[in-house]
Amino acid sequence: MVPRTSLLVWTGFIAVPAAGWLVWAPGIMPAFLLLLWAGGATYDAWQSRLVLQDLHVTAPHTFRLARCREERMFMRLTCVTQWPCLIRLGLTPAPELGLRETVQSVDVASGQSDIRVEWRLIPRERGRYRIAQCHLETKSRWGFWSVRGVCPLDIGVFVYPGLLAQRHHVPALFMRRGLVGIRHQRRFGKGREFEQLRDYQSGDSLEDIHWKATAKRGYPVTKMYQVERTQEVYVAIDASRLSGRPVAAGETAAIPDGHDSRRPDPLIERYVNAALLLGRAAEIQGDRFGILTFSDRLLTFVRARRGQGHYRACLDAVCRLRTDAVTPDFSEVCTFIRQHLRRRSLIVLLTQLDDPALAETFLRDVEIIRRQHVVLVCMPVPSIVQPLFDHPEAVRKPADIYAALGGHLRWRQLRDVADALRKKGVGFLLTADDEMVVGLVAQYINIKQRQLL
Repeated sequence: MVPRTSLLVWTGFIAVPAAGWLVWAPGIMPAFLLLLWAGGATYDAWQSRLVLQDLHVTAPHTFRLARCREERMFMRLTCVTQWPCLIRLGLTPAPELGLRETVQSVDVASGQSDIRVEWRLIPRERGRYRIAQCHLETKSRWGFWSVRGVCPLDIGVFVYPGLLAQRHHVPALFMRRGLVGIRHQRRFGKGREFEQLRDYQSGDSLEDIHWKATAKRGYPVTKMYQVERTQEVYVAIDASRLSGRPVAAGETAAIPDGHDSRRPDPLIERYVNAALLLGRAAEIQGDRFGILTFSDRLLTFVRARRGQGHYRACLDAVCRLRTDAVTPDFSEVCTFIRQHLRRRSLIVLLTQLDDPALAETFLRDVEIIRRQHVVLVCMPVPSIVQPLFDHPEAVRKPADIYAALGGHLRWRQLRDVADALRKKGVGFLLTADDEMVVGLVAQYINIKQRQLL
């Protein structure tokens, strides 16, 4: 019970004058007024003490929202009242959920029992959050007291990456539905998957002859192959200190906050978006998709599968992924891939190799998997990392010359890393931050077309 303004006002008008009257001129009348006022306030409090027992708030156990997009979360207020009243509801969720209004007022008519209450929010960070209680407040029947209470809740809020922001960068592949509009792509090679046996024909290679069937039938038999339709694609996301770097100015993502400002995204947000969109492309192409996350150890592993349920599992795997101030352990993740992925797969590694020490470590550790799998390293780089004076119009003052020299040194170092990886048969894709999804999907389609798997 909390006193309302009306209680204080009436106390000033009745109790204070009556108390002064009783002090200066003791009598029955001022004492009666004081007792009447105290009894009325006490009776109002006693009569309204159980008013919240008829109020119940229910909500679904799970809400799945998208980051940086306005969402709505609804609840049901069940109440049975004999007189109209005003009920205030309050939530205290995590600030990352970006709740627009923490308190809402609902007018309840007499006898009304079911009311829908909506909350608007714009989540700022990925993750799993929990709303454990809802605060309620209503006034007493005579309006002297505010009755407050807490209704327990168990709401799990899952904030997933906001892939809708990438709609301008995603190729037309994601706009197709089913097989309508898909054009046939030329495949190079004869395929690797065995299809059937047939009689030998002139021009068949000797390496395609099935010698056991030839010995059994008494005449040459040739093996026929078909293009593999279902392959496995894994994306390994680096969640170490390298992924916590903010995106350069001018390439910020629209993340509205309470002050309508913008702040840069860390690289891990680009990694997560690119991985999930590549998973969509793999599903459309008929392949299976899986995710690995690692830092100085392996964090999560989702084996490659297909289907909507599996895509939801991939979303849950990256939902709470955060960067950690540690150095990545490429030996750990390469050893895990070698031991647990027996089938030849496409391994897409999203990391940064601009540190010479880490690049040397990766060149040594990638030997574990490069012969068994097709490895592709994708690294987004700032726009300043480019050959010296590639854009001379950008140099307008002496400080720009030193910035261009630094960008050229980084670009040359990355070129050396790319040459070393190419000699080992490992692909290295350097792309701008905002073009990483397009370049990654195009590289994946190229690998499928060339049947490198």
